[in-house]
Amino acid sequence: MDEGHAREHMEQDPTHRRGDIDADSRTGGRSGESTEHFMLQLLVSLGTDLLTARPGISFTSSGPRRSIHASSPSVEALDRTQVTEGGPSVDASTLGNNQSMSFSTRAGAGTLARLVGEAGYSSIHAFPLGDTGDPLGALTIYARSARLSSADATVVEALTRAASAVMARLGPGAPALATDRTPRPIADLAAMLGSIGAGNDELFLRYFATGGTSGRTHVDAVMAGQVEGSADDMDTIEHAVDELVSEHRRPPSAG
Repeated sequence: MDEGHAREHMEQDPTHRRGDIDADSRTGGRSGESTEHFMLQLLVSLGTDLLTARPGISFTSSGPRRSIHASSPSVEALDRTQVTEGGPSVDASTLGNNQSMSFSTRAGAGTLARLVGEAGYSSIHAFPLGDTGDPLGALTIYARSARLSSADATVVEALTRAASAVMARLGPGAPALATDRTPRPIADLAAMLGSIGAGNDELFLRYFATGGTSGRTHVDAVMAGQVEGSADDMDTIEHAVDELVSEHRRPPSAG
């Protein structure tokens, strides 16, 4: 989608009318934050269409560090991995300068390198948002090639300027964007663990390592279907199960 087509689409879509957005931000039924989150959604959509090879795109906040909006669940999972392991997005939102990291097919055994490869990406490029002396977060591009082209760099510069303005309106500690993604059934997650001979011991250790904050008793109860986990808990449990299964299926490295 070129820029002219994107602009025409925005003008034709009634959900993009400025009056509707302003009305939502003024009413008590929706908070003003929904307007900014809508704008980030739009920037992710435009970036995905305008950049080469439809990369993964996300916006993260610097305090607390979290994924605010991502182009897909797999990209959101990569953001969460960077929060726990470190990576270009964390560095950009902390140090205030552009960060890049490329991965070869023989990249190290770190979780981030492995998940980036499994998602079909070859590099990560992160750009600070807001004042570089005190960044509000980062725009991250998960690219399918090692470098961004000059045309892509121009698009990224425009996205960064626009997102910086949006993040300034959201302010520090911006909440994650609520999504309509339905969590996988607990029975499916338990079956995935059983297929690799893992149980709640391994699950809880990985859940905790990837940022889970609930206690072992609660996680066990969620997995037993006795209580319903929060959205954050379910995201982290799913991420932990995916990591355990992926590691089990990964072929051993050649000695």
